[in-house]
Amino acid sequence: MGKKQQEYLTPEEAKEWLSTGRGVSQEIEALKKAKEASEMRAGGVSAGVKRSTNVKSKGRDRGDGNLVEMAALSAQIDARIKDLERMLADIGTAIATVKDGMERVVLLKRYVLFQKWEKIAVDMDFYYQHVHRLHKKALSNIRIKKM
Repeated sequence: MGKKQQEYLTPEEAKEWLSTGRGVSQEIEALKKAKEASEMRAGGVSAGVKRSTNVKSKGRDRGDGNLVEMAALSAQIDARIKDLERMLADIGTAIATVKDGMERVVLLKRYVLFQKWEKIAVDMDFYYQHVHRLHKKALSNIRIKKM
């Protein structure tokens, strides 16, 4: 008989999986900054595109390219936000498998709210080291099925 395959992610695998939302969140922020830069090039404002001049070149408005770029960036941002919402729902479901309330809070603050360790410690009124111990224990207790 062969070795029984592990049914759940190891603590290290769980930590890596839980961290995926942070990367998507950072990507969304970068896309938003790119869109803002595009709006600035078009002479727009973040509430909507509003050009102070209407300069034409070869019968086309120079801002047309920026409008297309902004529309594409908006679509990308919306798609990534939906991806992040799905990820965070899955992460929340996984965190709910942890029985200890304090361990769940640490995981939620870190992987759903993307808080830094120092803020988590201050918010929970715990020593920084204690937050890390709770985190390590929570990763051992979380149940995320292997895919």
